[in-house]
Amino acid sequence: MYRQFFSGLESAALPLAAMAFFVLAFVLVLARTFFWKRKSDYDPIASLPLDEGEGRSRNEVQP
Repeated sequence: MYRQFFSGLESAALPLAAMAFFVLAFVLVLARTFFWKRKSDYDPIASLPLDEGEGRSRNEVQP
């Protein structure tokens, strides 16, 4: 199926450019996530599951 599709193309530049754009965007997202992170951005979000909450008491039973 792919062989028939790509054999009809005169130039494979557009599919290769699209793939290069996708790979570049993916690498930039990975770099932003793992290397350019600021600890102050993630600390409030990381502690959300541990917050007690303002409206609940510690002895309150959840359904």
